[in-house]
Amino acid sequence: AVCNTTAKGASQTERLAEYLQELRERGERAIESVEMHTLELAPSAGGGASTLAPCVVAGGEAEAVLKALMASEVLCRSIDQITPYDRSACVAHSRPSAEADAAAVVTALPRDSLAGRGQVLRMNCLPRSLEWWVAGELHRAGAAVSPSAFSHTLFVLAWRPRGSGDAERLLLTGGPYSRDLIDLRAWREKVSAAAGLPHSRIAAHVQEVAERHPRCDPRGKRIGVVATSKGSAEGRAYEAVLSALHATVDVIPERTAEESGAAPAKHAYDMLIVAIDRGDVPAVAATHRELLKPDGVLCARAKLGAQARGRRITEQLLASWRKHDFPTPTVRHLLADKETDRTIIVEL
Repeated sequence: AVCNTTAKGASQTERLAEYLQELRERGERAIESVEMHTLELAPSAGGGASTLAPCVVAGGEAEAVLKALMASEVLCRSIDQITPYDRSACVAHSRPSAEADAAAVVTALPRDSLAGRGQVLRMNCLPRSLEWWVAGELHRAGAAVSPSAFSHTLFVLAWRPRGSGDAERLLLTGGPYSRDLIDLRAWREKVSAAAGLPHSRIAAHVQEVAERHPRCDPRGKRIGVVATSKGSAEGRAYEAVLSALHATVDVIPERTAEESGAAPAKHAYDMLIVAIDRGDVPAVAATHRELLKPDGVLCARAKLGAQARGRRITEQLLASWRKHDFPTPTVRHLLADKETDRTIIVEL
């Protein structure tokens, strides 16, 4: 299956590959291989230039790979497109037309997709311009076609091997797959509803951190959220997400090292989240470290702006946290992070 996304910056493809590789290492056997590619999508209608599409190819039996991908709450918030295909269903073309592409797709389809046995097809093609041609060819062949009231989805990937010029292009097809197995339009809503969480940036980040760092799973824990103020939007958003995951949550107004007065009880929290978007995040974390239990865990997101483009940004972040007596910080660039964000995990 080809997975592609450009929603959160240029490094998102690399982060996606890293996540899928982690799934394999955690025992997901359906995904047999993970490779990064840049596909040169061949134009199918009206000529024009090819389009370069960074993507990740997850290898394995297509239906099994699909089930693994569609089960992930993290991926549903990070992938723009999934295009499953069968390597054996490959047609090579030399200077084809859009009509030739569409005819080849229909010829390769199982006959029951065209025989009126209850299958209503929807097209999902890369490049998108191919969908109109395939839909027309299917309709002429007697198949039922609908972009909304469909029972199955047919996937088509038309690409040109890099460096081949106009001499060759490959047409790969997948499916038709039932709507119960894959419905990209309903995927996010279904997963969010099952998790009981809003489809939000913070919910995506909390879920991903919990999955990839099990000690950060908020379920059943007492969590302190350090925010700029008790009523800050960021603090309220974290409180809503964490409460939905059955955590006990306190929003704690940020204090400086010089400030005195009433403070939450020491060693009260299993987990501390630093939810501020300015200033010296390690210093704020150090000021509130006494609130954590001795075996607690701290999570923060560094919003770096242009600084994130630095070649040694990870080393600089590690040094800044160690300077504040956090000896074992972990710096991650998660799928839920923006291009200029980094997530820091500190396990005490």
